[in-house]
Amino acid sequence: MLISSVNQEPEELVNKMNPECDVVLVNQCDKDSDESFLKDGHKVKVLHRNERGVGKSRNLALETAQK
Repeated sequence: MLISSVNQEPEELVNKMNPECDVVLVNQCDKDSDESFLKDGHKVKVLHRNERGVGKSRNLALETAQK
């Protein structure tokens, strides 16, 4: 599942969505960092990015999912 968000708390957002698969979440915010965690045995990769734009966020999520 690919998710694009703005200024969200990743674990809180994923808990609300309750996905039953691996997740790539691009969070547009004021920092650049990566983190990963498990949610019910599924890998969640979070990419915090300072750059803005729906297209950039989508492309980053697609590129990351293909690796």
